[in-house]
Amino acid sequence: MTNKERGLPPLPEEDLALLKNYVASQGLPEQVEAITSDAPLTVVGAGAGTGKTWTLAWRFVWTVLTREDVRHTLTLTFTEKAASEMRRRIAALLADLEPALAASAELSRRRAAALASLDQAYISTIHGFGARVIGEAGLSLPVEPSLRLVGDAEADEFWRELTGALDRLDAEWFCWGMDRGYGASARALLSDPGAADVVNCWRPEGVADFARSFEGMMSDFGETPESVLEKLSSPDAQALELLRQNLGAEFARLADCWTEGFDVDPARCGGTGDFVARFAAFRDRWNARGFASEADCREFVFDAADTVKNARGKLADALAEAMGVKLADWRRDAEALRVFERLLADGWSADELRLRALLIRFGWLCWRKWQAYKSSRGDISFSDMIALAAQALEHDESYAARFSEVLVDEFQDTNDQQDALLRAVRRAARARLFVVGDLKQSIYRFRHAEPAIFERYVAASRRGGRYVSLSVSFRSGEKILDAVNGRFEKIWKDRLGAELNQPYEALRSPRGLARAAAWIDERQRTELPVCERLLEEFQRDEEGRARESAAAARDRLALRLALRLCELRGQEAKIWDRDRLRPVRWGDMAVLTPTRSSYENLQRAFSLCGVPAAFTGGRSFYARPEIRDACALCAFLADPRDRTALAGFLCSPFSGLPLADAQALLLLDRGEPLKTLAEHWPGPAAKLRSLARQAMLEGPSAALASLLARGDCLKNVHPKRRVAALANLRRAVALLEEYEAGVGPSPAGVAAYLRSALRRGAADPEASAEADGDTVRVMTIHASKGLEFPLVAVFGLEHGGRAGAREKGVAPSRHLLAAAPRFPDGWPEGDCLLGKAHARLDERAEYEERTRLYYVALTRARDGLILCGLMPGGGKRAEKDRSLLSIERAGGEFVPASGEVSRRQADAWLHRNAAGALEKTIPGADVPLTVLRPRALRRVSATSHALWSLCPAAWRLSFRQNLDLSWNAGEGESLREASGGAELGDVAHWILSKWDFSDGDYRRILGLRDGHLRPEFRRVWRDPASRRELERFLQNFHSPGGEKLLARLRRALAEGTLAREYPFKVRLGPVELVGAVDAFWIESAAGRPARLCVRDYKTTRLPKDPLRRRWMDDFYARQLRFYALALRRQRPEFAPLQLDLALWNLRGGAEQKLEALDAEAEKALEAALLAQASQAASGPWPPDRSRCAGCAYARACVFWRHGDPLEMWNELS
Repeated sequence: MTNKERGLPPLPEEDLALLKNYVASQGLPEQVEAITSDAPLTVVGAGAGTGKTWTLAWRFVWTVLTREDVRHTLTLTFTEKAASEMRRRIAALLADLEPALAASAELSRRRAAALASLDQAYISTIHGFGARVIGEAGLSLPVEPSLRLVGDAEADEFWRELTGALDRLDAEWFCWGMDRGYGASARALLSDPGAADVVNCWRPEGVADFARSFEGMMSDFGETPESVLEKLSSPDAQALELLRQNLGAEFARLADCWTEGFDVDPARCGGTGDFVARFAAFRDRWNARGFASEADCREFVFDAADTVKNARGKLADALAEAMGVKLADWRRDAEALRVFERLLADGWSADELRLRALLIRFGWLCWRKWQAYKSSRGDISFSDMIALAAQALEHDESYAARFSEVLVDEFQDTNDQQDALLRAVRRAARARLFVVGDLKQSIYRFRHAEPAIFERYVAASRRGGRYVSLSVSFRSGEKILDAVNGRFEKIWKDRLGAELNQPYEALRSPRGLARAAAWIDERQRTELPVCERLLEEFQRDEEGRARESAAAARDRLALRLALRLCELRGQEAKIWDRDRLRPVRWGDMAVLTPTRSSYENLQRAFSLCGVPAAFTGGRSFYARPEIRDACALCAFLADPRDRTALAGFLCSPFSGLPLADAQALLLLDRGEPLKTLAEHWPGPAAKLRSLARQAMLEGPSAALASLLARGDCLKNVHPKRRVAALANLRRAVALLEEYEAGVGPSPAGVAAYLRSALRRGAADPEASAEADGDTVRVMTIHASKGLEFPLVAVFGLEHGGRAGAREKGVAPSRHLLAAAPRFPDGWPEGDCLLGKAHARLDERAEYEERTRLYYVALTRARDGLILCGLMPGGGKRAEKDRSLLSIERAGGEFVPASGEVSRRQADAWLHRNAAGALEKTIPGADVPLTVLRPRALRRVSATSHALWSLCPAAWRLSFRQNLDLSWNAGEGESLREASGGAELGDVAHWILSKWDFSDGDYRRILGLRDGHLRPEFRRVWRDPASRRELERFLQNFHSPGGEKLLARLRRALAEGTLAREYPFKVRLGPVELVGAVDAFWIESAAGRPARLCVRDYKTTRLPKDPLRRRWMDDFYARQLRFYALALRRQRPEFAPLQLDLALWNLRGGAEQKLEALDAEAEKALEAALLAQASQAASGPWPPDRSRCAGCAYARACVFWRHGDPLEMWNELS
């Protein structure tokens, strides 16, 4: 079916005109042009505040009213929040259209239909779309359709183990569970002496960090482990050409500096020294020769560098004045290029290629192992979502062909892998593509976004589509627009970047538009400062050296900013709020920083000045006091003998003990710390015992959650910090739950994970509950994307990016794949140019992105801007400055700021408020706690239900604590044989799913070579004793009961009603029933379906002990009734059929009939399953000791002979 056949019928001309006229009355001409475009590719360049979201929402509405059904329109956004907002806006537009379209019956019908089916629309992030594709079209993929996103805790645990394996060069760890080809490559790499050199040089942690970053970067570039190996031999020729171009531009810049320098006559400068003679000869030589090639230019620069070495005197001063740079600085830049002379002439050295190949092989080794780990657990990453979705669309193009219209927001932040997925969608049905973005706001290079992709689409739209520029900004006042345009028209006077050829598109005021005439003048009467600069200089001694650290100067700058905000708030400066002026509030202000490194300075200053502030994403979540206290608690719960952990918790506000008493208690050394606590403070000791029980049974997350459920636990926290502390602790509970779900609920494991996070200062967004009140928002510039504020202060202009970090270790590279700053110890001496080349290739792109980052920061402001930074030291050269301050310098005249707070005012305020900042904290009222939704199991299987209904304690040991409860051996069978029975049973079930129930066919199956079987079956298949056992299983069908069953199975197979190994996933209220039925079929009576026959195959030896036999029969019966209920719930047509339930024992060749479920029994089973979903998730899990004597798991159960482990813990403590 083509798009034309599937699309909506064309609208009558009068209806189309009605709709278009209404759109024109709501938007600007350029917005209407974009919304109504019929081009196959429409690209919208939408500047900051120009209404791109409104345009995109209207494009969706236009599409579903004129061309396509809602279900055939794909809309992709950058964040989940943006997707929700887009759906809300579309719904509002469709609802508001009702009176406007009343004159057209057809448009009214289409509008109502679109609104009714909007919940079926594909509106999501690209990752959400990828997940939906995998679930709906990914049956051919090697993953479960019900995918699970790998958690950060699971990933950290894997990479921690991998780091240990690298430390040991442990080939066995890497090869376990992998294919032979991988194993051979892994052993070859880890036995290579160079591999040991790499690990020793950059430490296992450095190599693991490199591999982790390598996998993330290469995945986003659309690479695979195999494709990177194909590039192992040498770096891409394009990379060397890019480096030549980069160096050529730098050589040309250095040579151009001499344009005025050559006019300096050494004879007029006087002097007859060695430098004068060298310069005269140099000048004469190149005046006579000149140069026309890049090689000549390089030779000229190096000759000039040799000439000006140790230059002093009047001639040196004259040259510096003419060239505009000190000769020593110019020469330093020239000498920095000399290391590349060998590379440009001869290419990469053998040692550089060897080191690069080793690093790529390490990246491949860890990438493949990471893939195998995720696959074994049914997990995927965000990159996997996109890659697997693309694979699914390749296998099933009909899925992608359903989309005739594709709409994409924030397209400037697309990476190569995402672009490939979009091209696959578009290619399948030649869908129209409508993309919105702004190259000037592409700031996610660290996520591997590639702005050049958007530029290619812009160029394509100019050739064979439509490009529309939205430049009228309704966000900012004219003074802000003038400040932004004045800066960036100079910075981007030619184009947006070295590889981005698009011109700068200035933002325009809506002045002159009829709709703005009534308010445009009033809107400009705001009273906030525009581009006010607060610049702080270092205090220096008489010789000009700094007498203070950067942190001290930054503290002073933060205090000046806090005082300025207080001043504006106190003056009730006017801002524009929709349609009127009003006084500024704290919530109208935002402080944006390049990184979180300035948060501590701002927190101290705002606390001193009483400025309420909400920090989005603390510098280190685990550094917060309440999180450190929670970590101490978890460490104690893992080891009750840990006096240090107990001390950390008792001295925290959450223990309820006065600090002096807690400290005095810790001085007592009387053996077990908990016993000492119980002697003096029995109440807190009892609480700790209770929390320890809960941690052992349910996991530390449950213990911490129960602590928070008591409203008095935060009473000793300062009132101003109480709500934020509660929010952070709730976030901690969520993190621990994520760890427990992915790794396990072990208290010791959780404690180790938290210790590791504390050591490395792991970052995690702080859950702030204060951000919605009247508070100043503090966030990174990246976090502010898509937001706007009346007043914006940009703090940290001196920040210069990540150049320093790049030199420390090995790193993945866009162009070289892998780079290193030096050779490992013991390798041949000399410069390793991999790192320097990588830095050269990335330097320009990083600086260009910092320029775009500054543009994003300034365009968040509606009415006012304050720019804050430290002035650079005297030794920092302007041309080498890569800070935001250097961009500010390049963008405009650097005039003194008006109305600055003086240093004397700041010091006075600091002195006056220091005492107040140290007030003693006092207990306040309890924090109102929200009621958390009770936990519940998401899924229940037949085994889970059967074990739970017989003994909740055994269920907890098996399903929650993941303990291996080995099935007891039957008579005449060793435990070793019993442990292998599960594998034998799996193979038997596979045979029964393939068998046509004839003797010849089972002999054919038993004669298959093991290559025809799944890998996990081959060990059993190669064992002669197991093969004989399997043959006996099939021969046992020739018993009297077996022949009857075979006849029924053959008839069902012939009639087409037999289903074998039938998987199901059925929802029962909040829980899903999951599993697979061995066999079922439908039998008819009088030509109509009458019976649903369900059979479950068992390979277990039947015990002679009557108690054991009774337990086992009960266990199997509960499983089979679970299957019957699931089939009836999934297939409603089975509900009126009689049930025929039976077990078939493959060892004994006998059928065991079960009593069928009646209506009452079915209702009771449903109620039991719902009760299990609730109680099994949160407890209690009492043991049913009445069944212990017959329980098949008794031998491995801690409750059988050893009593309750909780009682043992009590005895210990």
